[in-house]
Amino acid sequence: MKQKQSGSGLIFAVILMFVILAMVVTLSSITVLETKMNQKSKSSVGAFYNADSGVEWALNKIASGSGAINTVFSGIDATTGKKSCPDFGSGSPCDIYFLDSAGKVINSSNANSVFTTSDISLVKAVRSVGTQSTGEVTQRAIEAAVAANTAFGSWSTKSANTIYQAATDGFIVAFAGGTSYFQVKTDSNSTPTAVVMQSEGQLAGAGRPVATVPVRKSDYWKVETLNGTNPTVSWLPLGN
Repeated sequence: MKQKQSGSGLIFAVILMFVILAMVVTLSSITVLETKMNQKSKSSVGAFYNADSGVEWALNKIASGSGAINTVFSGIDATTGKKSCPDFGSGSPCDIYFLDSAGKVINSSNANSVFTTSDISLVKAVRSVGTQSTGEVTQRAIEAAVAANTAFGSWSTKSANTIYQAATDGFIVAFAGGTSYFQVKTDSNSTPTAVVMQSEGQLAGAGRPVATVPVRKSDYWKVETLNGTNPTVSWLPLGN
């Protein structure tokens, strides 16, 4: 009887040991899993902050810059359209991509013919890919739209009988010389044909004809002399 009880106690002890071992293994697995999840979460947050820093930096540069994209962001890769962020204290933690009005990355193969040599005003959004290299390498991406610039740019003198393409929305201001006649053409054709304004020359006792004509961004325009001396032509852009 004693031998039988001793055998039962041994079996119970072995079963209990396996139960305890299984609990230990399960708890260890949970602890390891939670540690990995915490590390991944920290890496993800770090990557997000790096991406956010890149977006803020790029938007500030666009707001204060003018000229071509590759002038405002020197060192941009024309093939990929990638610009590495500056060192924010931990190397270069993000890469910036510039998007056009169709959401395409601006690079040398852009189907919309917007390249890194195009005007900075054609950048409509910024994508920042942040990287956190400490621990598990993690990447996060953020996109932000570029705020429209509604301020007027600087006046520039243009020539009559010359075709121009508007880099931004803007206004043509033209006034006749003497008793000359002129007309303004503007549309989306590279050789504009739509006449939107035509002067009638100087009337007796009246001042010289003056025209102020709005032009859409990317449209072509031309102030054409019809008779007499060429009119004086100026361009006032809306934005940079």
